[in-house]
Amino acid sequence: VIFVATQTIIYREPMQSAHELYTEGHIAALEAGDIRNASLNYALLVIHLLWSGANLNVVKNKIAEAVRFMEQHSTLSILACVKPLLQTVDNLIKSNESPPSHETGVVLDGLAFDEKHPLASNTLNFHNLYISYVNRDFGATKYYTEKQFKHEIQTWILLDAHWIRTFICSLASFWIYRRTYDDQWLEKGNELKAKMKIWTESSEWNFVQLFHLLEAEGYFSKKHHDEAKNSYERAIHFSKKHKFIHHQAISCELAGLFSLEIGQESQSLGYFTQARKYYEEWGAISKSK
Repeated sequence: VIFVATQTIIYREPMQSAHELYTEGHIAALEAGDIRNASLNYALLVIHLLWSGANLNVVKNKIAEAVRFMEQHSTLSILACVKPLLQTVDNLIKSNESPPSHETGVVLDGLAFDEKHPLASNTLNFHNLYISYVNRDFGATKYYTEKQFKHEIQTWILLDAHWIRTFICSLASFWIYRRTYDDQWLEKGNELKAKMKIWTESSEWNFVQLFHLLEAEGYFSKKHHDEAKNSYERAIHFSKKHKFIHHQAISCELAGLFSLEIGQESQSLGYFTQARKYYEEWGAISKSK
């Protein structure tokens, strides 16, 4: 019950409040001898810690604990959805020597990800998309975004992470549109932005900064520069107000890229300086460099 209910809470209550609830769900399931639900709550805890902006070193340690628990109890299908988080956190903290693979069948630390394991494969694909976008690798971003849309999975198990997938896929779609001028990408970006607006109406604390950032990227894509600048500033403001350090970082970074694109070099430098500061505070040392 805790596992399912907590996933819906974040669409109404401050996201940071869910950490304790997932921990309670894990403990309650253990006491009842329900290893699968204990693993599910552990998985949602670490997923939630990452995407709510907890310090990345804390997140890495907690993921390592979750992985050991799942290996010990052989909950391998859940483990397969957690391992990609470790790949993502490692990439943010330190440089990743091997870029995300474009292969259909991927092996990550002995776990196979292929079409026979759609949920795990979809999770790995999304994390590859996220890292490709964060590293500003356009080719890989386009590849993984196309794959994400082609193999999209609707499941209650991903309810807690649905917002981050919507957010990143919308950001990627707007970027792809600005590079290709293919209208389908602009339409997709706007479609996902509309979902974020709905969530903003139920939980402004969690989602308003994300909506304003998507709004800014949409305005940027349509060359509405004054509106874009105002929306970037709102995204930065609300990210700080609502204590999401990682959202402050990406909002400043994208505002910097926007300013650079329209020829405002001095403003872009200010935004990039702020972005670097926030990425370092989050623990994303590799990204900050």
